[in-house]
Amino acid sequence: MIIKRTLKEDQPSFIRKNKKVLKAGDVLEVEIVDNIGAKLATEQALADKHVAEARAEAKRAEAVATGQEMKARKKGMKAQLVYSKSSLPNAMAEALREGNVGNKTGAGAKIREN
Repeated sequence: MIIKRTLKEDQPSFIRKNKKVLKAGDVLEVEIVDNIGAKLATEQALADKHVAEARAEAKRAEAVATGQEMKARKKGMKAQLVYSKSSLPNAMAEALREGNVGNKTGAGAKIREN
């Protein structure tokens, strides 16, 4: 708030060496006026605060979403591991049937029958 003063400027005792000197009785009326600059600065600060809060919320939401994606990916990897482990006995059985187990001559070579 700014206080606007109306003074008795016609009195010679009012002006001394280019400085305004107030004496008792010099103020005739006081009018209170809003400080527009301060209001605008306050509103701008509030707007900046809201923008910063919105950006922070967006980053938080993105982090939560990324965390959920990672949990889903982890479950997918576990499922793939379980599937691979479950198919191992079938692969071993097939290798035994085809005679490809314990073969020192290389992968896929048949065991010699005696």
